[in-house]
Amino acid sequence: CSFSFYQEAQSDSIMEGFKDMIPRKSKVIRSTGAQIIDATEVVKGDLVELNEGDQVPADVRVISANELHVDNASLTGEAEPQQRTGEVEKEVNGKPPPVMEAKNIAFYGTIISSGAGMGIVVGIGDNTAMGQIANLTTGQEKKRTPINEEIRKFILLISAIAITLGVTLFGIGFAQTTFIKNIVFAIGIIVANVPEGLLATVTVSLA
Repeated sequence: CSFSFYQEAQSDSIMEGFKDMIPRKSKVIRSTGAQIIDATEVVKGDLVELNEGDQVPADVRVISANELHVDNASLTGEAEPQQRTGEVEKEVNGKPPPVMEAKNIAFYGTIISSGAGMGIVVGIGDNTAMGQIANLTTGQEKKRTPINEEIRKFILLISAIAITLGVTLFGIGFAQTTFIKNIVFAIGIIVANVPEGLLATVTVSLA
């Protein structure tokens, strides 16, 4: 029980950590001038100022950069900061390079590790690279993995054995003792056959 509670608490803390990936504020330049707004209010076409330490509020097409480097670890897992420039990517074999490899795109949720620059918002919400990945993840049909299927079969087998033993011993002891003692004994037999350490064993085995 304590182990299950610990695992649940860890899951909650991980989900809370995802909130830190959401940018809080962003400096944009609109027709009314420069202003600092909530990142959620950024719209496509906004001119965004990017400075060291900022979290990119949307997918941004960089138009000017001064030693601009972006930490893409949260998106691509790259350990080293990646340089971003305002130069248009050259086509390869008549095709533009993949968006994830473009040197003039700063992606939503990534961190400006050094330098400064400006860019135009080209994607927000579900239309960002991060949003598309999230949609792919949530849109997948949930299927049982082989180990899930094996554990499910094991649990059904153990449950069937436990219930069968409990009912059988309840029937045998019915004529020899009181009903209350008999039912308590049968429940004890059923509970005793359930492996309480199954969750811990599986978790440790997969660690």
